[in-house]
Amino acid sequence: MAANLLSSPIVQSLLRAHPNSFQDSFGDLLDIHFRNLLLPTFRHPLLDDVRRFQLDRTPVDFENLLGLPSEQGMSPKKRHEVARMATYIVNSVREQGLDTSRLHIVDVGAGQGYLTRALKYHLQDAHILALDADQDQTTGAQRWETRLIPSLVPRIAHKTVLISADTLSSTISEWVDEGKFEIPVPVLLVALHACGSLTLDVLRTFTINLKTPRPTWYPAGVVTVGCCYNLMNPGGG
Repeated sequence: MAANLLSSPIVQSLLRAHPNSFQDSFGDLLDIHFRNLLLPTFRHPLLDDVRRFQLDRTPVDFENLLGLPSEQGMSPKKRHEVARMATYIVNSVREQGLDTSRLHIVDVGAGQGYLTRALKYHLQDAHILALDADQDQTTGAQRWETRLIPSLVPRIAHKTVLISADTLSSTISEWVDEGKFEIPVPVLLVALHACGSLTLDVLRTFTINLKTPRPTWYPAGVVTVGCCYNLMNPGGG
């Protein structure tokens, strides 16, 4: 399984490594590997596994994009990205036959909540938590939600938290514990433009809880689109 690959010692060591110290820790080894990569005969078990589990690169047919609850406040670029991300996630949930009344979705680095609202609009039974480290972003998302979809029930949950693999796992547990569900419940982690350490933190959270399941929830999947090095945690944790 691809999940076993993500949980393997070599991949976990790469996820724990921080770019600021990567050269010091792995510099000589990387120099050798990069030179070897230029050789057509070079093989490595990790590269073979990655190739084996790589996703189909055939473009997804998005002719039938799902509608958005509102395009207000969105640039054409943001509208393009949110519509496609929401369509991909919603279609995946439906294709896997997940029970949306039990499904919990965590939007990591939710910002103004454009993706969060689109997911809730199409998966109304799902329980959705929007996380961001900036209270102004959280407040802005709540204002947009109240103004654009005032009849939405149950509403989207919002929390402001400085996200790391540890705080993300504990925040999800606290959120799940607030409801009364037949446990454990499936949790889908999503992140659009996961800046800095967010992509690594989401992947760490997924693999850690996949390897050691919690009593109240389990990771059902992860959909993340990485971004830049802005706001990267200097400690890498």
